[in-house]
Amino acid sequence: MSQTVNCLIRRTQPNAIIGVYRILLGLIFVFFGSVKLVFQEIHNSWALMLSEINIPFYDLALIMVPLLQISIGTLLIAGIYSRIGALMVIPIVILPMYAHLTIHNSNAYIFESFELFLPAPLIMMAISVLIYGSGKWSLDVKCFPNDDLIA
Repeated sequence: MSQTVNCLIRRTQPNAIIGVYRILLGLIFVFFGSVKLVFQEIHNSWALMLSEINIPFYDLALIMVPLLQISIGTLLIAGIYSRIGALMVIPIVILPMYAHLTIHNSNAYIFESFELFLPAPLIMMAISVLIYGSGKWSLDVKCFPNDDLIA
């Protein structure tokens, strides 16, 4: 990756609000990704939801989406390439929104009370990180502390 593109992707200001958004988004993604892999009942609900919406490559998505959520969450918590992580958050969060519109089987909902209101704020936080960068307490700030990154 060229230095200019790297600087554009990782450029950020030490903004505390964006830093909180980024860390909260990362914690939520690590939590939801790990519980899908660890707890059998949640894993079964996740599998049922994927089969109900006829997701392509079901067997691959059953394992890869939770692993991707954990990976994205870890990158967001650390503040490394947070814009790329935030960009990846949006399609992953759209899946439960689509599921709520199309599935009428209540056994397919992993966290029924959370999923009704959680996607919209997650998308707004992801868009904030996408626009403004990693914010405070990120490794991107430590790598590029100056505002004049691109000469």
